[in-house]
Amino acid sequence: LYVSVILCSIIVLVVNILSLKNSHQSTKATYKQESEEIKEKDPLTDVIISSPTLKVGEVKKGTIIKHDFSILNVGDKPLIIYDIIPDCTCTECNLSKKLILPDDKAIISAVIDTKGKYGNFLVNIIVRDNSKEGAHRFIITGHV
Repeated sequence: LYVSVILCSIIVLVVNILSLKNSHQSTKATYKQESEEIKEKDPLTDVIISSPTLKVGEVKKGTIIKHDFSILNVGDKPLIIYDIIPDCTCTECNLSKKLILPDDKAIISAVIDTKGKYGNFLVNIIVRDNSKEGAHRFIITGHV
């Protein structure tokens, strides 16, 4: 009886691992396909990101950190922001506008609640757009 339970557990584990692997490959393929569709649909443009990293240093637990990042469209085509993806549920991001005309900028306002953080922290914010890079990373670091 124990042997059959162990064998069934091993089989279930192997099936789950294989399905996760296939799911990851599928997600990766979908992202690549979406990126290709974006390049075909929206003309690419150039951007300048100044100060993509904020180091807040030592903060007290529960401190609310607020910071504005900017993206300047220096290309000759409109910049379109598709997604803003923070890697932590402690982070909320707001965008001033999704369509940025040439020689204009957008502001990404990030708000981090440190109440659940301990020690060093690093929060990534990924912005997907139709720039030639396709995505940009903003980073906020500190210590609680």
